[in-house]
Amino acid sequence: MKILHIDDHLIIGKSVELTLEDIPEISEYKFIQNVEDLDTIIKSFDPSIVLLDIQLGDKNGLTIGEYIINHYKKKVIFFSGFDLVAYHEKALEIRAYGFIVKDASIEELITALKQVHFENKKVFPHSERLKQSYTTLSERERAILIRLAQGTTQSNIATELDIADKTVRNHLGSIYKKLNTHNAVESVAKATKLGLIKL
Repeated sequence: MKILHIDDHLIIGKSVELTLEDIPEISEYKFIQNVEDLDTIIKSFDPSIVLLDIQLGDKNGLTIGEYIINHYKKKVIFFSGFDLVAYHEKALEIRAYGFIVKDASIEELITALKQVHFENKKVFPHSERLKQSYTTLSERERAILIRLAQGTTQSNIATELDIADKTVRNHLGSIYKKLNTHNAVESVAKATKLGLIKL
């Protein structure tokens, strides 16, 4: 199998190269830091799998991944340091073959590459855990979090959503439990970091 790895951090590329160089199933590994010549490289190198970071400086890896999938029908595995629900959901939506976090074990990365290449299997080891933990937030709970992030008071949130103050407090209690947080500020910060709300 031939791996094209795209990441804006050279040290990550070198680390992965050292990790994969002794794997007999991997015939070639190519690392690039920018996507200026992406089309030329994909056509000439013809990778089996594209291992792709999501945050590529001012470029969006998810957008690039979607382009590669749609135009070249290549198998894309996202390889990111940010284990966010929104990233997993987008990766699944654009028909990527996997999502591996950068703190995964070497064995996990190698297994994912083999499963995708040889078994045509999709590999999203953390997605179910993330969904079970966080995506149970209801639309009303998300609406409350967004308004809290905008600085709206609980009383005004109740007025805007046409619900009682007590109902807002009940929703907040539910949010704290689901996110494992203790107050509104912490909840907004965590929900934003996880990509559960967009401000």
